[in-house]
Amino acid sequence: MEEQESPAEKDPIETSSGQDASFMERLKKSVFLTTEEKWEKKKKKRPSKRRRRNRFAEYLRRSRERRAFNRYQRRELSRKKKHRKAAAKLERTPWFQNSSIQKFFKKFTKESKPYYYYAETEEPRSEIQKQRKRLIHFTINSTVLFLIAYILAYATYQALVMFVASRFGINAVFYFYEVAFPIGNNSSLWSDFNIILITFSGPFISVILGIYYLFRYVRKEKTKGLSKLFTLWLSFHFLNFFLGAFVGGAITHQGFGYVIEWLFMPPFLRFGLSILFLFGIGVIGYLHTIYFLESSNSLYWTQKYKKNWLIVFGGIFPWAFGSVFLFILKYPFVIPTHENIVVYDSVMYMTFVFFIAPMLVNFNAKPGFDQTVRKAKGRRINWTYLVIFVLIMVLFRIGLKDGFSYFVFK
Repeated sequence: MEEQESPAEKDPIETSSGQDASFMERLKKSVFLTTEEKWEKKKKKRPSKRRRRNRFAEYLRRSRERRAFNRYQRRELSRKKKHRKAAAKLERTPWFQNSSIQKFFKKFTKESKPYYYYAETEEPRSEIQKQRKRLIHFTINSTVLFLIAYILAYATYQALVMFVASRFGINAVFYFYEVAFPIGNNSSLWSDFNIILITFSGPFISVILGIYYLFRYVRKEKTKGLSKLFTLWLSFHFLNFFLGAFVGGAITHQGFGYVIEWLFMPPFLRFGLSILFLFGIGVIGYLHTIYFLESSNSLYWTQKYKKNWLIVFGGIFPWAFGSVFLFILKYPFVIPTHENIVVYDSVMYMTFVFFIAPMLVNFNAKPGFDQTVRKAKGRRINWTYLVIFVLIMVLFRIGLKDGFSYFVFK
């Protein structure tokens, strides 16, 4: 037998070259593999499994993204807010240039248009003087119409009271300060029904006529100038003989107060209705500011920063002067049959201001003028109305001094 060669006796060069070749091949195969070979090797090591969907991880991921987006939006809004505040701070005027007192006086000094806008000549100062004269003329005309409208409304009120009283066989005497009943308070002709009906007839016809004139003439475009102003005062006086008379009757127990007393109205109800009626007077005056401004026929004094002067001189002054004038005109120099009749009339004078005062706070009222206003009449004192006023006052004071009586139903 042939003896086997031991490993040590083999050729070292041959063995070393075989080992080196196998190592290099293995290294090349392990390191320098292609993509397909790597994928095949990975598949052999681990069998393919479908990856499961981790819903909790997705929820956490979406939550983190949502919180990050909300945080980004808050930062952007905060940045924009700081930018707006900084811009507003730069545009803000100092407090001493924007005080409330300066704002108040700015209403009377600021011009919505140049003061020579409506000037017919090249001298603006002469135009201002002309407009001031027109304001004084409007004040005089408004005062005259205010007093004429009161006398007509008062006479209508008392005439219907006398007419209804005569229907029940009760004679009445019309004085310039009251309507007296010669039969006295203890006559058998009086009853609960006719007392309420007689005293309520005057306020009833007044509120009907007031609403009629307010919607039939005041709000119509055809009624212009002093005619509109007269119907406006007349409707206000008629409404005051119902709404204001209720307030005066609740305080003095005269006039409309007889209806309240004989209906046995509780105190909380009469004073509650009084407050409600005063509020209603204010609402009526506020809503009819535009018609009062249109009655002036003045483009100059109905501007935004001048119309308050028109309301003061054309509304407040006629009311103040007219109230004092009527108090003196109707003051009785004898003891009247109704003790508190003077106080009753005075309360009605005071309630009339609730028609005019709300006009001062109606800043949105804009009169609808047309092109005919520049050439409109009525910018001077109307002497026709002034003559009628003097005649009516003389007839009212002297003609009714001894009383006027008529008996329709005998």
